[in-house]
Amino acid sequence: GLIMGEKFSKAFRAGLTIGIGFIGINLVVGLMGQYITPATQAMTERFSLNLSVIDVGWPVSSSIAFATNIVPFVFITCFVINIIMLAFNWTKTLDIDVWNYWHFIFTGSLVQHMTGSMPLGILASAITFVIIVKFADWSAPFVQDYFGLPGISLPHTETVSWAPLCLGLDKLYDKIPGINKIDWSPDKVQ
Repeated sequence: GLIMGEKFSKAFRAGLTIGIGFIGINLVVGLMGQYITPATQAMTERFSLNLSVIDVGWPVSSSIAFATNIVPFVFITCFVINIIMLAFNWTKTLDIDVWNYWHFIFTGSLVQHMTGSMPLGILASAITFVIIVKFADWSAPFVQDYFGLPGISLPHTETVSWAPLCLGLDKLYDKIPGINKIDWSPDKVQ
């Protein structure tokens, strides 16, 4: 906040709010583990399931990402890359949603953990960032048209990663006789 010109009092308050939010997320995760784990274990025993992986969702994933030592390096790297890309007109997207940088941090953390190399983790984060920003540029006209919000893009891995597949399927459906005549708008589907 201070780097972006915010007054100390506001930046401090924002930092405290984020810190309290992380404590809250960790509290919820801890309670979920405490109460859901016995129920899950009973279900796996009852149905003779052999489950070794739990889908913890984004709150836990983001908490894990933000708890790694790669965080400040990924923030700086992605911010600098974004400024360079804007300066050279390589993107039209300014990714100001720093909360969702956890996607890039998570990627880098995984690579760092698997290789033991922080530079490779930062490189993986940077590559992910560039790809996602380019996908955000590419899908921005569709997002702006659908939501009626000019100048908006969605530079998040969980949204734009599906854009190439969905746009490819859309082109395929347009070539299938009969299906290409169906109006799939929400009003018509009703």
